[in-house]
Amino acid sequence: MMASRRLIKTSEMRLGYFQRGSGGLGDQGLFLGTGSGAVCWVNAEELGPTIEIFHEHSDGINRLEHSRDGRRLLMCSQWGEPSLCLARFALRGNSEGGNTTSATTPFISTMDEPIIPRSGCKHAEFSRTGLQDMIVATYGKVAKIFDVATGQCITELFSSAKQSEYDANKATFSMDDHLVLNDGVVWDVRSRVTPTSPVHKIDKFQDVISGVFHPNGLEIIVSSAVWDMRTWRLLRTVQALDKFESTFSEKGDIIYAACLDRSSNSTIEDYQESSIQTIFRTMDALDYSLIASIDVKHPIVQLAVDTRDMRLAVVENFHDNSDNLGQCRVYSIGQKKSAREMENDEDDNDSSSSHHDDDEMDDMIFRRSSYSQSSDEDNVEEDSTSSESGESSSGSDSSWVTEEEMELSTIPEENGSPEDSSS
Repeated sequence: MMASRRLIKTSEMRLGYFQRGSGGLGDQGLFLGTGSGAVCWVNAEELGPTIEIFHEHSDGINRLEHSRDGRRLLMCSQWGEPSLCLARFALRGNSEGGNTTSATTPFISTMDEPIIPRSGCKHAEFSRTGLQDMIVATYGKVAKIFDVATGQCITELFSSAKQSEYDANKATFSMDDHLVLNDGVVWDVRSRVTPTSPVHKIDKFQDVISGVFHPNGLEIIVSSAVWDMRTWRLLRTVQALDKFESTFSEKGDIIYAACLDRSSNSTIEDYQESSIQTIFRTMDALDYSLIASIDVKHPIVQLAVDTRDMRLAVVENFHDNSDNLGQCRVYSIGQKKSAREMENDEDDNDSSSSHHDDDEMDDMIFRRSSYSQSSDEDNVEEDSTSSESGESSSGSDSSWVTEEEMELSTIPEENGSPEDSSS
């Protein structure tokens, strides 16, 4: 079958003063948290200047999530006060998109009265459906669900008999908001009247990652283990996801996974800095075949995908300097280089014979799909790839083919190209 070409192009924004930052992508641009507790915004299309919009936290931001309606931003700080805060936005202009340039934001912040300021929270997420009117916040082993409209706590989820004690526990909603996974225990939270009781405790194979729901509504992924929610049995083991946290595309067809850097969390001693902390992987969410494995050369703090599946933000830390600075890369998903960009790359190559080895990489990702034939097919090669599905596999061919290209003229020969990982 002929493969249509998808290009993930690396575009790097060097944000020198961002320390242990967290990125959250919205349709209008990119939110970034700093080590001092500020939240900034940058136009991801024009790569304009960063604009500080909030500074409500006393310590570094470790999580940002932008709501789908574009009017709310959820912020978490590991140690600062308040540790959890929700801000509202009023959009500029007469349209939903607003009128904005690279030097202005598409919204007006209304941070005078922050919603749900709370202490002690380590992680928080919006609910998935509708107006995203709930938040699940993680307080160590306890999860609390808040009503966004009232700011009141609806319920607390904790079972002393069933807790798993994951080091990096992150409570999360299922795709239909009927269930919550907290510390390895699945809870049914549909009833707000009767006390919530646990549904099932998932067997524990490792000590750090607590897991996420698969968008198909049938599986739970806990590190490399994939569990069938219909039988609560282990469905398969995907070695490429071992020690990796999974983030899904908005359509639920792609997994972006990384072993996130936890050096700022002193409670976790088992995860020393290693080479896998600089790698993120893209995988087919249907059969768990590996698409690409990309080494960015610096420990990864967070991955974020926008709601249109057009951009992927990767926040990185620099541990090779005393200031512990960082940067954020923005990958444009599904776009080819324009002729102007190709010319600019050639000019850059002529002007400098040596660049940092993580600045000049493009990753070609091919995806099979139904499309009308065109003259572009002459430039597309038909490749094949085997499915990397761990211990169990359907045996069918992967729907993805992968090729990686690097501009060797600008990269020292000994660095080589990033290798696709398979386990």
